Amino acid sequence: MNQQSKESLSKISPSEISLSEIIPSEISPSENVRPIFVIEDDPEFAEIYQKHLARNFPETPVRIFYNAIEANAAFSELSEEELPSLIILDVLLTGPDGFTLLNELLSYPETSQIPVLLISSLNLGQMSLQAYNVRAILNKETFTPSDFVNQVQEILKSINHSSSRNDDLAMRGLEGNHD
Repeated sequence: MNQQSKESLSKISPSEISLSEIIPSEISPSENVRPIFVIEDDPEFAEIYQKHLARNFPETPVRIFYNAIEANAAFSELSEEELPSLIILDVLLTGPDGFTLLNELLSYPETSQIPVLLISSLNLGQMSLQAYNVRAILNKETFTPSDFVNQVQEILKSINHSSSRNDDLAMRGLEGNHD
């Protein structure tokens, strides 16, 4: 990402994005809010992401990892209840890259279903990354703060709808029978 893009991303002010516009009523804070994991080797970007997540999703804890090795070690120490609701992952990391981490996460049932927002300066286009549970790809060179927040919002909203539907089905004894 060029310096202009970093400056654009860091210049957003709280008045530019209203929480009521960003966080729909379906996404309500709860006692069991799972964290968002950010895996980004550029400390400037990591700080910017953390700032925007804290501002727009204040009830959601954010954990920053600066490489895939740190993130993978954290995953191995967590119980299933402590796993993140979302992974925001830079593809080009120092050391093992983002795809190496995705392959590792895919190899375990408890981590293979965690939604992923990929951020990369690579032109990934419309690569089919569904097997990795990649829900969106943002180009590090061109995305705006509102693009970032909107993608996180959409992913969290889809998780909330999915878990609410599964809870409803389970209460009716229909889980696994939703043809």
